[in-house]
Amino acid sequence: NIFNTVTDTIGRFQFENLMFSGKTNMYLNTRDEKGKFRGEIVLDSIEQAPIAVKFKKEIIDFSATDNLFADNVLKKFTAFGVKPENILKEVLIKSKNKFVRPVFYGVPDFSYVADKNTKNLTTIYDVLEKVPSVLVVDRAVSVIGASVVGVRDETPEGKPIPKNTPLILIDGSPMIDTRELDWILPTDVEKIDVIQSSIVKDLYILENESDGSVISIFTNGNRGNKPKKDPFHSIKQELEGFYTARVFYMPDPEKPNEELDKKAAVRNTIYWNPYVHPDKTGNAAVNYFNTKVETKVKVALEGITGGGIPVVRNVFYTIKK
Repeated sequence: NIFNTVTDTIGRFQFENLMFSGKTNMYLNTRDEKGKFRGEIVLDSIEQAPIAVKFKKEIIDFSATDNLFADNVLKKFTAFGVKPENILKEVLIKSKNKFVRPVFYGVPDFSYVADKNTKNLTTIYDVLEKVPSVLVVDRAVSVIGASVVGVRDETPEGKPIPKNTPLILIDGSPMIDTRELDWILPTDVEKIDVIQSSIVKDLYILENESDGSVISIFTNGNRGNKPKKDPFHSIKQELEGFYTARVFYMPDPEKPNEELDKKAAVRNTIYWNPYVHPDKTGNAAVNYFNTKVETKVKVALEGITGGGIPVVRNVFYTIKK
């Protein structure tokens, strides 16, 4: 079914009298006056919120446990003859980004740390423009203040163009292919270091000539993986409709159904009835047809009295040809 509606002056809308059973997928899309997918849909709560649960906050004192642990360690050291001066003090290990590889250039001249505004940028070149001493011109990246080595090309007048090509490191490794830079998204960047001097030039074996400056880019390890962004103008949600009542099928020799009877010829449950009410004398009768298989049948009676007392009774009988 496809339905359309128009929002009121404050943007609210609703669909009424939707009748469906079981689970179904709901798709909502919003369009502007020109028919283009625009805008943002905010749904009211479809499901009922669970009952609030309050947990009583209690202060837990671990000092007794810590002291017991320390005493046991001390006893162990004493038993093995470890002198107090040889016991190390507490060592706290902090883990950093596991994707960052070690670098050899020491303290950088400039450093840029990515923040929440970095993720809103479009390309890695937009990020590099934010880094101090980095110059970006038509995706050509250079470091201001770096030493000049060789020439890249000549102008139409025959004048040499300085070759200010920095060494670009990505997670500690030299960039081999210039396209690697294009694969880095602003959401990948964690930090960018810049070194102006050419002292690190001899630390790396390079295929291409460099002026000795370094731009070192550290990523979060998700290089090139764009974060999934759901469109604001579209919503998909699974809804639970009315329960579809199922009728327990029982074969009737007087009204044969070839297809259903074949499936029900051998079945685990012969008869099931959720509504069995005794008469005033406390008796109730049910009628059903047994299976064609010779077997022992278990009759399980489960119910509840008017006063809320549960009733359970099991009996057995045997089917024979």
